[in-house]
Amino acid sequence: MNLVTAVIRPQQLGAVQKALKKCGIDQMTISNVLGGGHEPGYGFIYRSTTIDNKLQARIKLEIAVDDNDVENIVDAIQLSAKTGKVGDGLIWVLPIAHAVRIRTGEDLTWQAAPRPAAPASTRASRLHDRFATVH
Repeated sequence: MNLVTAVIRPQQLGAVQKALKKCGIDQMTISNVLGGGHEPGYGFIYRSTTIDNKLQARIKLEIAVDDNDVENIVDAIQLSAKTGKVGDGLIWVLPIAHAVRIRTGEDLTWQAAPRPAAPASTRASRLHDRFATVH
């Protein structure tokens, strides 16, 4: 099991949720966050003081997915969140080593073998074929 985390533009949330729904994902954690990367910030004047703010409002998605579904989920997020502008966001994948359900104390530890990554050219064509109609 893996945790797919994505930080995206707030206006892309609807498109990303729609793409994830097509992949069978409807359970996720969504948070409002502030972040700064390569996108320039903005400045404003407050009570005669100039304030430079390099933090931008973003949405953070966290989704626990099976090892076999990671590539499809990452592809769906990437294609649906992309605007082509600086500041579109990031996606990262972390392994979940151990999980416990709070209510029942149930151990939710998953064991799965890692899959080799597909070549970039094959992956790109598969991405386009599968998610070209998401927008």
